[in-house]
Amino acid sequence: MLGTAQLTNSYGIANTSSGFSKESAFLLLENAIKHGITTWDTSPVYGNSEEVIGQYLKKNNSSVTISTKMPSIVKKYGYNIKSRKLNNIITRNIELSLEMLNREIIDYYFIHDEQDYITYGNDLINSLYNNINAGKIATIGISVYKPKTADLAFKEKKINLIQLPFNIFDQRFRKHINKAQDF
Repeated sequence: MLGTAQLTNSYGIANTSSGFSKESAFLLLENAIKHGITTWDTSPVYGNSEEVIGQYLKKNNSSVTISTKMPSIVKKYGYNIKSRKLNNIITRNIELSLEMLNREIIDYYFIHDEQDYITYGNDLINSLYNNINAGKIATIGISVYKPKTADLAFKEKKINLIQLPFNIFDQRFRKHINKAQDF
């Protein structure tokens, strides 16, 4: 999978650039395809990466799998949104991503802020599932940063993908990696 956070902005501890030019970003995406990397991870909060990917796909008509993320609901709207308004916000975010990405469907749509899931739970999942039924997204995922949230996500039958940090320095999710084999 290709992470595209650096396409249009500075991202990561060692990054000193402010992103790629459009031509350089297109070249990177083209090389990814040439080397068999056809699943791309993006987000509306990654600068203009969704837009750049959408422009590339429109120009090149490439077959790739897109993973994108829902911007944080609690950070923008708070903790007390009613179910109907929540559904409207989620659907509008999905529609904006579809437009930017030049796609008819998003393959993997992630809850980016685990606090959204903790706060809105079933209402959030039901809104996302409504968008599956409407043909706007194919699969629901969640990005987690705390083992407790990963435990909750593994119990949620409508969440099919769990993205979590795991590396040589951060082993908090080892039991979840083992559990994922049965997921």
